[in-house]
Amino acid sequence: MPLALKRIPSLSVVVAVTALLATTAWTAASAQSNLNFVCEDGDRFVVEFLEDHVRLRDGSGIFALAAVVPGKIYSDGRIVLHAGRTRATLERIDSGVSRECTIES
Repeated sequence: MPLALKRIPSLSVVVAVTALLATTAWTAASAQSNLNFVCEDGDRFVVEFLEDHVRLRDGSGIFALAAVVPGKIYSDGRIVLHAGRTRATLERIDSGVSRECTIES
């Protein structure tokens, strides 16, 4: 078997690992910060602050919330997040539930 054909599997692995690392670096660089919150009822959620929106992750899913008041209020029409650096209020408009939450230490 020619030497060039023996190197194809190794080259394929190197290309795949490089692509994975590049994707991970791009994703991490796009996030400005992540904050973990815990609510008075024990529920928890994570807010990932991005340049023009936030990504909210909780037990019911992952939601992209657009900035209504940049740096303070975000919404997708069903969820409203009033976020600070130590406290947050999470409102579910369809169910009328509002929860007060604090930064998890």
